[in-house]
Amino acid sequence: MASNSGTRLVNLPKELIQMIAMRVPKDADLCRMAHTCRYFAKAIIPPNSGVWRTRFLDEYDHPPPDKSSEEVRVEYQVRSIMLAQTPSFQDGEGSKEKLWLSVLTTLFVAESYNAQPYRQGDEMCVSRNRACIKEAVMRSGFLNQPIVGDDVNSSLPPSRPYLAIQLAAIYLALDIRLSFRSLRTDYDLKIVYRCDSSTPAIPITAPDDEGNIDLYQLLHIRNFWKRHLTNPDEDTFYKSYHNIPEIMRPRAWEEGLGNKGSLGTRWLGYYSCIHPLPISSTDLQERQTCADLMSHWDSTCALVILSPRLRLIPRNKTMPSILPYPINANIEPSSRTYFRGTQSLNLHQNHHHTHDSNDQPRPNSMRGFTEPCPAQAGVPGWRRICFIIYEVNPEFSASAVDGNDNGGGGGGDDDKEEVEGWQPWSWTAVDFTWAYGYEGVIVPGGGIMLGRWRNMMAEAEVEEGPYIFWVV
Repeated sequence: MASNSGTRLVNLPKELIQMIAMRVPKDADLCRMAHTCRYFAKAIIPPNSGVWRTRFLDEYDHPPPDKSSEEVRVEYQVRSIMLAQTPSFQDGEGSKEKLWLSVLTTLFVAESYNAQPYRQGDEMCVSRNRACIKEAVMRSGFLNQPIVGDDVNSSLPPSRPYLAIQLAAIYLALDIRLSFRSLRTDYDLKIVYRCDSSTPAIPITAPDDEGNIDLYQLLHIRNFWKRHLTNPDEDTFYKSYHNIPEIMRPRAWEEGLGNKGSLGTRWLGYYSCIHPLPISSTDLQERQTCADLMSHWDSTCALVILSPRLRLIPRNKTMPSILPYPINANIEPSSRTYFRGTQSLNLHQNHHHTHDSNDQPRPNSMRGFTEPCPAQAGVPGWRRICFIIYEVNPEFSASAVDGNDNGGGGGGDDDKEEVEGWQPWSWTAVDFTWAYGYEGVIVPGGGIMLGRWRNMMAEAEVEEGPYIFWVV
């Protein structure tokens, strides 16, 4: 009887066997089915059987149209094996860790051209690749290993793929509903505040060096914010961040990583400073930010950035000479976006300490630019951002055109705004009461930026610190 059943199965058309294989729930069951007999193996295993592309699409978003069936089969099998692994970066990056990072990178690359919602039943669901990235990161405990080795003093250097994926997954690291490691030993405050005078200051982005980003610096800044925003042991930014409605906290990207060329018009976030400036690294370990309210701060309320005006404007009309962040000469002008807007605070606390006596201080002026960066370690979707938040010195702006605002907002028609809205004319230090420059990176997805701010008016000693903003 069993022999007759086996004979009847072998007589089934290959197309029917393939349809059955497509619906087998687990890869292990599919493997057993393929090993049942030679006829089944010939029907299932070849890439032209259609089984692999169907199973691929059940798990992931559409592959590039130029991928052959054989490439899809190999990609599916490699992902199935490697994403089920649990890498450990405690002792460095071995072959398993490198392959795991490589496979995860392919998911980020796929997100750059395909992150459209899909329908499952009556519901619209997000990108399958994004769900796989989150599942792999969560299952592996990758964000519980924010550095390679035991602490920042480890001699194990992190690879660029490791750094890129850690930063690309920042929206998960900042989710207070999830529990990830966040220790003070995960970052070096001398890097975060760049206060080590014994080493040369290295910019976060290098516009004269093929657009490479210093991912190592950014990871230290991210780990600083991860600690101070999500860990209740730090009585600094945690309460303020925790009180922000969930819908206004950092979230996953909503478009493909390669589609976010525009700039969000509303951002929320924080900056950090340390006063008085520390004398030694020991001082930094004892006190890491003025957000402990032990010096000049009296609030840790988040900052709001509004940038509703985005346009392409010649550089000499937009970027002040006081801002020393160079523009990448290799970037096409059409790829660069200039913007201006305002920065405000719900309370009266801000970088400076002189406000009107009104309960709600007037917004501060802001302008800057963004430009695309090449893929970092294979992960696409990075953008450089530089901007300045400032107050125009009324004494030196009195000679401007009548009716001109203070440089942050514009009224009237577009032509008048084009001529008058980008004051002051000279953009030198005497034009400002105060000015703070921000340089950083918008990470893949376009929804989170982090970097470092600097007091552009300070002459005696450098005053700077980390910042983070996200789209709301």
